[in-house]
Amino acid sequence: MFNVAQSVADNKDTWVIPIEMAIAGCTAASSLGYEVCKGAVNEMAYIALDSLSDHYLDPEYMCYTLDMCTSPSYYNANFTNWLTKVFQDKPSSTQQPVSSGETFLFGQMTDMHIDMFYQEGSNADCGIPECCREWLGKGNAGYWGDYNCDIPIRTFELGVKQMSELNLDFVMWTGDVPPHDVWNQSQTYNLQYQKIASDVFKKHFPETPVYTVFGNHACYPVNVYDPDNAGWLLDPISEMWGYWLPESAKETIRAMGTYSIQHKNTNLRILAINTQVCNNLNFYLFKNVTDPNGQLEWIWNELAGAEARGEQVYILGHIPMGDSDCLNQWAERFNALVDRYSHIILAQYYGHTHKDHFFINRGVHDNKPKSIQWVSPSVTTYTNKNPSFRVFEADTSSFVLKNIHQYRLNIPQANKQTSPKYELAYSFLEYYNLQNLAPETIANWVEEMKHSEEKIMKWYQNYQTGGPDTPKGCNEACRNQTTCMLGNGLASAVAECKGAKASLLNTFLEALFGKWTYKRN
Repeated sequence: MFNVAQSVADNKDTWVIPIEMAIAGCTAASSLGYEVCKGAVNEMAYIALDSLSDHYLDPEYMCYTLDMCTSPSYYNANFTNWLTKVFQDKPSSTQQPVSSGETFLFGQMTDMHIDMFYQEGSNADCGIPECCREWLGKGNAGYWGDYNCDIPIRTFELGVKQMSELNLDFVMWTGDVPPHDVWNQSQTYNLQYQKIASDVFKKHFPETPVYTVFGNHACYPVNVYDPDNAGWLLDPISEMWGYWLPESAKETIRAMGTYSIQHKNTNLRILAINTQVCNNLNFYLFKNVTDPNGQLEWIWNELAGAEARGEQVYILGHIPMGDSDCLNQWAERFNALVDRYSHIILAQYYGHTHKDHFFINRGVHDNKPKSIQWVSPSVTTYTNKNPSFRVFEADTSSFVLKNIHQYRLNIPQANKQTSPKYELAYSFLEYYNLQNLAPETIANWVEEMKHSEEKIMKWYQNYQTGGPDTPKGCNEACRNQTTCMLGNGLASAVAECKGAKASLLNTFLEALFGKWTYKRN
């Protein structure tokens, strides 16, 4: 009986009419047009349906859920018990790393979204998500980019070349290279963009380490990543990134898209994580959302090892845990690990949102600020942004962050020049008049912004990278909403602070993914 139900669900003919209805609904409810909706829905629908079938219509699972079988059994993960294990050996006191008084620089680039078909003088307002291409007609797309499009490769390389002249100790590339033509992509197409970006970095950083993670747009279709069958992506990028990495790192990339590496025989460990395992639009996770690939367990082991060796840790990822795109059950557990090892996790670095901001991880038990998720703005201009890259300054001995220097290319001005530069937009401490970048300091500053429109508007000038979406003002309600976002490290905590419920979409998706569940034979 149960096998029949799954067979019916797995038959693609079962879903032809519902999928056509979804395409029609997308076309009617948006300005995307039939072809875009058809491509996007067809790419995603069968993955979602097959994964839901594999989970909820699995014969053994159905039999147990309907109380018709006793073995194998299924039980929900006990988060409270897991927390007890995580914190049981947390040291009561820790030594702060010793400062040298000297600093070094390292950089970050994220969300390039380069478009090999970008054409100067083409239509930048074409009515679909990816414009500025020759076949879409003539228009006003500039040489270096347009606020309504992804960027030409030359704008990306201009930034990489300029970074290479800043004497950086290493570079972090935190994902998302392909453009936003997500309805018209393929595995080969997306890998081509990964290679283009890798080759640009190799050209300009032949001897400087480049530490890389991939984002949701590396996947095909966009967002969906099968933890059990990702060799098409992980094998090639392990070779591309392997130019800067040892074989041990390439092995874990091929296994689960992560790696852990000691930077240049120093006391600094780079922990690169795969945030696709928490992406709430990764429909492969409908099949099994419970710690995909055992990555959380791996992160825990890596942090425990770093603590035992007396190392300091930087964490690299694409989707920040404070963003609502990250599934709450995964984010809560990650937050607990950040709390437990906050004395060695000196900073976290992310992208994804295209904006210039941060989230504050808070303690599970005391709600005190523990760590900062630094979210770097994008290189792409897509959604009204100015291309950006970031340079961090840290102590050479303790690796504690000492300052952040944000560089930005003003697109309207750049399009009037033949040789523009990414200009220094601000240095964090000087611009915001802060003494340091410690979590407690940042949390206090967020509280000050809550009560000062002048201070929060100074921050807003950078949040939208100086682009046209910068608001003209921020009243009390705006300040409350904004500081709730900045002052918390989990999307659920952000929503609670705002006094708002999660969106209907996120609530629906969390319900479909279900609870973390284990099988007992």
